[in-house]
Amino acid sequence: GGGGGGGEAPRVWVGCEYECRHGHRAVVAPPHRLAEARGAVPLLSQLVGGEAPLARPCLSEGCAAAAQLQRIYVRTPDAPVGVELRPRVRFESGAAADPLAAADPSARTPAESSAAVLESSAPVLLPRGSLVVLRLPFLYYADGSPPLATAATAAEPDAAPASFLLPGWLSVVGGEGPAG
Repeated sequence: GGGGGGGEAPRVWVGCEYECRHGHRAVVAPPHRLAEARGAVPLLSQLVGGEAPLARPCLSEGCAAAAQLQRIYVRTPDAPVGVELRPRVRFESGAAADPLAAADPSARTPAESSAAVLESSAPVLLPRGSLVVLRLPFLYYADGSPPLATAATAAEPDAAPASFLLPGWLSVVGGEGPAG
């Protein structure tokens, strides 16, 4: 066991770990707060339904560096539901990174030029009752382009493109959900 009976909905815990070049780390929920998604699809959809910046200001007091999303932690329920992971990231072409604006997607406007979207080739079904850690790269590579860096890894952070983990990167499939 571990799921308990009594009709309690399965729980999925999610955390996004950001790290700056000084080694300061912070685990936050997508996009900004500690998270616990209860139930299946509706609350989890709200949790991962928005963009999360790949770079944001370091949360360590007095540090002016940008921190990059390095790891995603997912604790899957020991219940008859599947949890799929399919990360997708977008680098906006021609848009300078502003970690403060990137941390608040409502404060920015969509890029008018093309954007590089990188994604896994297929979703990965995560094992039941497990803690899974997805390690994200320092640099991202798209076919036929130079490496893409965030404000946290670029030689000139102010010139780095804005970059985001796109909505829907985690989903619940099958099992007993509230929609039936």
